[in-house]
Amino acid sequence: MMQSYATRLAYLTLLLIFFQSGLLAQITCDDPLILLADDLDGYTEGDVSDQADHWTIWPGATVGGIVSAEQSESGSQSLKIDGMIPEQDVLLLLGDSTQGHYLLRFDMYVPAGKGAYFNVSHEAPTESEVFIAFEAIFDGDGTGRIFLFDNEFITTSFDYPEDDWFEVYFWADIDSDQARINIDEYTRRAWTFSDGFTNGPVNYPSSGLNSFNFYPIDTSFQFYVDNIDFWQIPAAETGKYCYTAVPATVGTNSVLSIDCFGGGYDIGGNGSGKKAYWFTYTPEEDGIISIASCLEGVDTRGWIFEGDCQNLKIVGVNDDQCELSEGGSEWASYREAIVTAGNTYYIMWDDAWEDITFDFELSFTTDDPEPGRAHVYALIIYSTAFASLD
Repeated sequence: MMQSYATRLAYLTLLLIFFQSGLLAQITCDDPLILLADDLDGYTEGDVSDQADHWTIWPGATVGGIVSAEQSESGSQSLKIDGMIPEQDVLLLLGDSTQGHYLLRFDMYVPAGKGAYFNVSHEAPTESEVFIAFEAIFDGDGTGRIFLFDNEFITTSFDYPEDDWFEVYFWADIDSDQARINIDEYTRRAWTFSDGFTNGPVNYPSSGLNSFNFYPIDTSFQFYVDNIDFWQIPAAETGKYCYTAVPATVGTNSVLSIDCFGGGYDIGGNGSGKKAYWFTYTPEEDGIISIASCLEGVDTRGWIFEGDCQNLKIVGVNDDQCELSEGGSEWASYREAIVTAGNTYYIMWDDAWEDITFDFELSFTTDDPEPGRAHVYALIIYSTAFASLD
């Protein structure tokens, strides 16, 4: 017999309360609390709603997610959402948490020419009310849009692959009131988690994390999801996220452990880049800054951003530019950027290749760059920087 939405929600809420009260102290970056791991392969083909407590149907709809062998990222089955299925509207219940730090990831497949849609609900929807944190629409042409609402709609466009599987990562740091979404290896948007809207739309701030909604808006929508993972991860530690960045100083700075997922910006082709260590720097004069991990013996990738954590703009990124050691491979990083007095810049080192500790050199100069030169090549020996033109 199919359980009601309220019964399922109460079950998950009690489960989360138990976990949070009994196991919270054990949650680490190496050992997150796995709340859900669903590869869709253990179900009978057809509606999943009466086969698992975490899947249900949007109130007022009649059909949930359809377990299908038509596509799969791994195994033999995935969840099909199709506008040709009347009254389909799928809810993945996330437990109604109002505190904590969470990661939801899944694989997604959108056939060429077909649309896709999902949203996150702050609170349990009803037949007449929604409480949406954000929406993502895939327009059926390889481009999509993210909709946020804070007294007005904020729209962010992005690209996605058609006829191929790609990953979606969603982080909700309720305690820090921060959220981010990464689609197809790129950070697409960060925002204040509690922002949202209800019918109207009307601004509706809420700290709740209730459910994830997959919905085919019309008959042109068809997509598949597979390998859903929902974790509780540790509270955001100092330096490991943009919004917990530490001040950097001109000279030598230490990159401490790069060990907590969610701090990175864009994921590399090898699946790394999810972990990072962040710094801030605010120059007192206009000039040029440079970051360098040369001769530190570590294969690095360094970034420089301007803006703020919810609206970062990349002004420089480098992977391979200078030597790991004297005469060694040029897998260390060097990058410079023009900076403006009084503006705060973010410096980030991720785990694209290695995640061990190292030092980097931050330099600042007011000298004009040589005309026509994008950057200079730096070597750092015994923490003393000098430059030679490439």
